[in-house]
Amino acid sequence: MLHVPDFDYIIAGAGAAGVHLLDQLIRANLQHKRVLIVDHAALGAVDRTWCFWEDHTNDLESLVYRTWSNADVMNDSRALRLSLAPFSYKMIRGGDFFAYARDLIAKEPNVVFRTGIASDARTEDHSAKVLIDGQPVSAEYVFSSLPSEPVGGGVSLVQHFYGADITTVQRWFDPTCATLMDFRLPQHDETRFCYVLPYSPTSALVEFTVFSPRVLPHAAYLPEWHDYVSRILRLDSRDYTVDREEWGAIPMTDARFPTGAGARVVNLGTAGGLTKPSTGYTFLRTQDHARRIARALAHGRSPLHQHATGPGRHRLFDAVFLNVLGHHRQDGAAIFTGLFARNPTHRVFRFLDERTSLTDDIRLMAGVSRQAFLAAVWDVARHTIAAPLGSGRKTG
Repeated sequence: MLHVPDFDYIIAGAGAAGVHLLDQLIRANLQHKRVLIVDHAALGAVDRTWCFWEDHTNDLESLVYRTWSNADVMNDSRALRLSLAPFSYKMIRGGDFFAYARDLIAKEPNVVFRTGIASDARTEDHSAKVLIDGQPVSAEYVFSSLPSEPVGGGVSLVQHFYGADITTVQRWFDPTCATLMDFRLPQHDETRFCYVLPYSPTSALVEFTVFSPRVLPHAAYLPEWHDYVSRILRLDSRDYTVDREEWGAIPMTDARFPTGAGARVVNLGTAGGLTKPSTGYTFLRTQDHARRIARALAHGRSPLHQHATGPGRHRLFDAVFLNVLGHHRQDGAAIFTGLFARNPTHRVFRFLDERTSLTDDIRLMAGVSRQAFLAAVWDVARHTIAAPLGSGRKTG
């Protein structure tokens, strides 16, 4: 007897990746499909923001809360004011994003959201199954953001952060200019910086970020954040109020994440390797992946292997960059500041988007010291050659 799946598509995980996919399925006129979205928490339970640069209009442009056309990058010895044209730096707030998702679900009778613990997504014969609170539920395809374990690689770091929206008593910020990276704080043999995204002359998001092998205890972020606000921004605690806080951690690794499990399970977001290893940016890459999946399904094609990245050399660049940072071959503050100092901003952004020519790539990599670069290339090559002989995940 032919088994009829419970749903056409199951989206396991209702974070950015899952919502992007739902949005793109509807845009591709697939709203007649029976879709189940499942997450362990209520939709939008975790408060956060997403930022990205872009040189065109986004599908979710109506959700963009603020944009910036200029940005500062600085360390102890250099301060750069950058024009981002033709790009702009954009922010989407989690509250707006998930409100949009709830509206999508409410408008589509074939879309169901369910709170539950999803696990063990797998392909079985001609369908996929996932356990929800221990009970199997089937679908034609399962799209999973469930954590997956990467394999291989030479260096694994974590980008972790604490940020807060603040409101100042007096006009304090230039709302036309974002601070992308300010390295004027103790580095502690890591890469540490703050960024400031002004919403108005009296409000901004101020975020303290670290690239390191391990996250810090929660209590360790606040002294660094307060030091930056008082010493660099020159704000006394009486001069502002904290309106909202956010914490987070993003993997930065050259290890490879599985793209799925068999022919019927497709991994999304970080679980599917969509996080850019050298920057931690995921939002646009996940959106593009969702768009390609929806387009494939709408044309009767398999949604597998729809993750499009740039030329393969960019994976090497990411691995080399992480190796330099992870093994302290060159100071991260010097690398990032030098990258923007020696190149027009649009070239840096296109490089990070994996949309540059080989000539541009060579110019950009010249910002890394030759000794550090060659040592990292040798180490990456050694790990790559040795990988088939070992097993599991290597960390540097």
